[in-house]
Amino acid sequence: MKKYEEVLAKKVSRLVILHEEAEDGNAMPDLARPVQAVSLAVNNLVKVGHETIESSEDSVLRHDMPSALHRVETAATLLQQASDMLRADPFSGPAR
Repeated sequence: MKKYEEVLAKKVSRLVILHEEAEDGNAMPDLARPVQAVSLAVNNLVKVGHETIESSEDSVLRHDMPSALHRVETAATLLQQASDMLRADPFSGPAR
């Protein structure tokens, strides 16, 4: 699971850099590709998370992990929506 976390962290870091570059009033670049990469990494992380839940005997992990995975999936969905908004309006404040 750590490998997936590292991949996801690198992808998110790239999005943070793109956001910082656009903070000076410039239009946001098209984020479709990096957001797609994050979404794929999230999907892999969630898959591994569910497999870990199924194979674990740790009651705390089995209790807490499903809601954490749901929050990660929700964040990825919101990121995709923001990317779509920025594609339509590269200066969109709410999308940033």
